Amino acid sequence: MQMQHDDQDLDELLNQFTTPKMVRAMNRERCKSAQENSTMGEKIKDYPQSQDSLDLHGFTVPEALNEVERFIDRCIRLRLRTVTIVTGKGLHSVNFKPVLPGETEEKLSQLKNERKVFTFKRARGGGSFVVYLIS
Repeated sequence: MQMQHDDQDLDELLNQFTTPKMVRAMNRERCKSAQENSTMGEKIKDYPQSQDSLDLHGFTVPEALNEVERFIDRCIRLRLRTVTIVTGKGLHSVNFKPVLPGETEEKLSQLKNERKVFTFKRARGGGSFVVYLIS
């Protein structure tokens, strides 16, 4: 019964402090976000399966980040559109704390900002990234 009472209190607060204009604005933002996500999915569905891969096992972080940039630049020159970067899950890292996946993700974000990478996602299983290049 307490839960029902809390829900009623929340509804009353929302009604009291939100205007119809605010609700419309929130709905527009929600729709815009959903539209952007579906547009991204529609765009990458035309990309081919991975055309090349880079395996970062055994690299230090600085070496790996340098290799990622060199690999992406080479793939762009070759006009490849979809590539895979294997980082591993970090199970053999010092203190079992994965480092390469996070650092690689940051590097890919940087390359996306530089307009070399269209988008990327972690592959199922979490030990690699699928990277969609600007074509």
